Amino acid sequence: MKRILWLTSMIALLSTTAAVAGSAGYCYDPAQRAGYVCPPCGCVGDRQAEKQDGHCQTCKMDLVALKDLTHVAIMVHDGVELLDFTGPAEVFATAGGRFYVYTVSQDGRPVRAQGFMKFEPDYSMHNCPWPDVLVVPGGGSGEITGNELAMQWIQAVSKDADYVLSVCSGAFVLARAGMLNGLEATTHAADVDELKKLAPRTKVHANTRFVDNGKIITTAGVSSGIDGALRVVQKLYGDDAATKAASYLAYDRWSPADGVVVTAKGASR
Repeated sequence: MKRILWLTSMIALLSTTAAVAGSAGYCYDPAQRAGYVCPPCGCVGDRQAEKQDGHCQTCKMDLVALKDLTHVAIMVHDGVELLDFTGPAEVFATAGGRFYVYTVSQDGRPVRAQGFMKFEPDYSMHNCPWPDVLVVPGGGSGEITGNELAMQWIQAVSKDADYVLSVCSGAFVLARAGMLNGLEATTHAADVDELKKLAPRTKVHANTRFVDNGKIITTAGVSSGIDGALRVVQKLYGDDAATKAASYLAYDRWSPADGVVVTAKGASR
């Protein structure tokens, strides 16, 4: 009987480990980013990986090595705020062909954004490419915080990702994951006081578009996710790349001075 109980426990443990491992990179190792793709330009060839270098069969652009692109995973779920994830996605997709952008849900099944737009994510947490940048948008964040597997996945992926960007109430996901302890953050203006209560070890800023702690960047409401994404572009590829992306988007709002950058000596505007 004890042996049966032991085997049952081990099977459960292995199943849980496999679920988390399969969802994290677990998804696939960055070293395995083989093949070539069209620089993200909006053509159908963007997703068609080729074994050999050459030209896109659709738009005829020169292919680029998948390993040379910064991978951006955008977490989506039922109720996700539309602009929370499409804003950053637009920034990364138009930033000079440097990013490989994809959406990820828990199971890869269609999700409904804000109750009216249904779409199919590119991957599930179990088969998505390993991200260099993880984006956690807001809207219906309880769908994530109440999901143990999703929270484990976010924690696992965040450990090795270069940057984690939350948008709006996505900050609550990071807070519940224990990722904002000892850091500074922001969220939607209407939720600042609630975030202060949830994360007493976090200095929460109001009236700021984004807060950059180095690896973890949080942004205010909805459209400010664009600012946060531009900040990531700026950190990775410089001022010129961010400015060009903002110009292409006709996003006159972009100003690095609107954010808080946390240094070893404390936050500074």
